[in-house]
Amino acid sequence: MKTKSFPEIESLRLKALSRYDIFGTGQEDTFDRITRIVADFLKVPIVHLSLVGDDHIWIKSCQGTNGQKISRKLALWSEAIHHDDVIAISDLRKHADYASHSWVKNTPGYRFYAAAPIRTRDHFNIGVLSINNTVARKLDEAGKRFLADMAQIAMDQIELRRLHRQSTQETDHFTLSDDERLEILIQERAEELMRAMVVGDVASRSKTDFLANMSHELRTPLNAIIGFSDLVRSETFGPLGNEVYKDYLGIINESGSHLLSVITELLELSRIETGGTIMLDEAPIDVAKTVMQLAKMILARAQDFQIDVNTNVGISLPDLYADPIRLKQILLNLLDNALKFTGRGGQITFSAGVDDRRQIYFSIADTGIGISSENIDVVSKPFSQVARVVVRPHEGSGIGLPLSKSLVELHGGTLHIDSELGSGTTVTLFFPASRTLPGP
Repeated sequence: MKTKSFPEIESLRLKALSRYDIFGTGQEDTFDRITRIVADFLKVPIVHLSLVGDDHIWIKSCQGTNGQKISRKLALWSEAIHHDDVIAISDLRKHADYASHSWVKNTPGYRFYAAAPIRTRDHFNIGVLSINNTVARKLDEAGKRFLADMAQIAMDQIELRRLHRQSTQETDHFTLSDDERLEILIQERAEELMRAMVVGDVASRSKTDFLANMSHELRTPLNAIIGFSDLVRSETFGPLGNEVYKDYLGIINESGSHLLSVITELLELSRIETGGTIMLDEAPIDVAKTVMQLAKMILARAQDFQIDVNTNVGISLPDLYADPIRLKQILLNLLDNALKFTGRGGQITFSAGVDDRRQIYFSIADTGIGISSENIDVVSKPFSQVARVVVRPHEGSGIGLPLSKSLVELHGGTLHIDSELGSGTTVTLFFPASRTLPGP
């Protein structure tokens, strides 16, 4: 997978490279041995073990060529540091990104190319182990694994080299006090933590930007599909001529609406997970009325699957101060899950009340398949599903429950799951007493 390059990450990557004090150093048998093994095992004439700096690449070891310092813009393999996995191109002349490269068009006339990143323990690609050939060929999965393993061995050797150099320096500076040594160690660990935080922040920002862009790109055509299918189904400009078409349009409209809701929830969950702002439009909510409305909304689907829906609401409940739309979104997600995982002839009980601490709660209990104790935490995490998609008998994106949990917590509340495999599930929401309005 190719990773996007950010200035913040490139700066940290170069700092990680400088940590090893290896860029620009001379030949060493350890690294020559690695390139020889790669050349022999993969049967390639040209191997480079390179360290990628700011403007130049330093070839620490090579087989089949000469030279040590090359411009980063000129080197064929410099882009490999932006890949997390091994890349292999069977014929460079047929590849859009490389066909015009001078090393492909002219001398040495490379045709085949593969490379694996040399990655530090804190996930910075400081170099590349690459192979070339002047004839086209393929690299199978075993060859890719071998190249990746040798790149990791190269990194291990670079780490050992650093540790050896560090131990030598410590011997030379034995006059340092324990406090001074501790201070240096703390400083090094703090720098590592800061690098990890910046990388995480940039990755999170990249994911959020991507989801926002994708949401816009998908919502626009979906809204058109939903709008026009509804327009045609209602026969605004004349009859369709066949009732079957109306059924088909109904399916298109429902499918588009479902997909749009999934995309919306995905974006909302991503925004919450990355610390984004979700505004709550709060107002007093009639708890009993909300329960009855939502129970009616799912009744038709429940009857299709011969599932009984019962309500159990306390008498004279006080109002809840919350976001009405978000509350309905939370409860409908949970009711949808209950319907999805309860078999024919099962039962769902939708309850609401006030506990002895004046916390308003909602409870949805089903007699469905249940969840094993070790998987309760799993289903509460974003995009997690207990069964693999290829064998999972129930459709769903795995977003509903984590999003409901996040939205409850946004209100200052909590979501609890009580379940046993084969014995059903009870999900209970508790809202803080501060959201219970004065009343009965």
